Amino acid sequence: MGSFSENLASYLSPKGRLSRSAYLRISMRLVFVTLALIVIAIFLAAHGLRYGAFVTAAACGLVLISSLGTFVRRLHDRGLSGWFAAVSLGIPVFSRALEDFKSTPLYVIVFVLALIQLWLLLETVFRRGQTGSNRYGPDPYGSDEMIEFPRPLRENSF
Repeated sequence: MGSFSENLASYLSPKGRLSRSAYLRISMRLVFVTLALIVIAIFLAAHGLRYGAFVTAAACGLVLISSLGTFVRRLHDRGLSGWFAAVSLGIPVFSRALEDFKSTPLYVIVFVLALIQLWLLLETVFRRGQTGSNRYGPDPYGSDEMIEFPRPLRENSF
């Protein structure tokens, strides 16, 4: 168990790889922390403590950076570049910008962007990472070395 600063740094760092189970575990923790921060911010704002609500809402930015680092490490485990995370964040912004224009070809573009977002979800949540080391680091499961199985015994070994 590392210190608090080491644990926080590991959440914020996009370097290295992250297994599928660790990604899901960390993502669920971050969802619960975000929900708790939102409830606290609403509670503080309802009681007139606007600065406290602002600070609590700003803490959600730290959670966003942490979830982005976690997402990048999961992409690294799949052998993909971290720039796919930027694509994933840019798709909703770009789709929202296209909604202002009411034309059929743009709806097709938004649909294709939604398919790309779905592909990234399936890629990070349901697919296993690359076995062995890749350019982003060692296998999180620690299976860098090949497992050798014993050869079967032969009856006629003369």
